Amino acid sequence: MSSYAYLEIDMTKEKFPIYIKGHIVAGNLLFRLFSAFENFCQGLLLDDMEGRDKIIDFISKSPNICKFSNAFYGGSWNYSITDYEKFRIENSELNWDKAKFIAVIEKLNQKWTDINIFLIEASNLLEYFSTNEIKEMWWYVPNETEVELKALIEIVEFAKNHNAKKMRIQFI
Repeated sequence: MSSYAYLEIDMTKEKFPIYIKGHIVAGNLLFRLFSAFENFCQGLLLDDMEGRDKIIDFISKSPNICKFSNAFYGGSWNYSITDYEKFRIENSELNWDKAKFIAVIEKLNQKWTDINIFLIEASNLLEYFSTNEIKEMWWYVPNETEVELKALIEIVEFAKNHNAKKMRIQFI
């Protein structure tokens, strides 16, 4: 299954694809990377998980990594808290009540992350990868993960330079 990453910014709520070399949209490796750190931040990292020691080492040097890893979500959620009727019509097979819909929207709203904190953590992570020898794991592919992370950093820096204050990443 392929995942494509899109940057959302607070000012316009527009989605911007994260391009690599101008034409390939990043996603698969970023999704795995964010998932690994999110799992750790939620206490879901198993003792025998491959690469656990590398995640712990990085997190010990990076106090805001959980804010970084919280900045992503998956799925096509293009709804605001007032869009319940639209959601119900478009997704009748889900049979959700309004309370469940609102709970999901509120959780997604918590994904908005300060762009400065995100950039610091992403840059620190990129630096960590380039200065430590890390073997290939389910959440990391040497050189390739860095390419997707660099592409993400570039578009987030672009958004920051155009006055964005908060951001999140959607994987579709």
